[in-house]
Amino acid sequence: MQDTPDDSLVQLAKRSNAGAFDLLVQRHANAVWRTARSVLGDDHKAEDAAQETFLKAWRSLGGFDGRASFATWIRRIALNTALNLHRSDSRRPVSLASSETLAYQATTTDEAGQRSLEAAEILGKGLERLPEHYREVILLREVEQMSYQEIAHHCRIAVRTVETRLARGRRLLARALEASTKAKEHP
Repeated sequence: MQDTPDDSLVQLAKRSNAGAFDLLVQRHANAVWRTARSVLGDDHKAEDAAQETFLKAWRSLGGFDGRASFATWIRRIALNTALNLHRSDSRRPVSLASSETLAYQATTTDEAGQRSLEAAEILGKGLERLPEHYREVILLREVEQMSYQEIAHHCRIAVRTVETRLARGRRLLARALEASTKAKEHP
């Protein structure tokens, strides 16, 4: 069953084949975790969000219509789950840092490491200020490294809309970061 395509596993899982769903979980666990981690900025919270994502997916598998790939569908659930968790705790910063980068920054005690950590915090706060539709495409592009076409498919929008949201989102983010930097320099 290891070589079975996702579409076939989904059909088996819809017929209550838990083994097929377990294999889907194994295949997509890392991507789901990374998606949640990119929004939540915390390994443990990302793990919780990933578990909740797969629970939601299992419960709503009957509604999966196959218009998008399973990978796109599960990432969308992960993103929504993480964003909901993020909204429920407004103190949690949004981070674009990977877990490896964060782990390095946490163990770095030199001045450059401290500046890098501060920059990540400022970036997270800037992302929090963005409307959700801009933040989503930026995270999918910059963290998940999705192509414009993949983002369009994932978000169910046109590629041109992805381009527009990325451009506008980046401009808004740059303004927010500039304002944060000026505020920090001139308290």
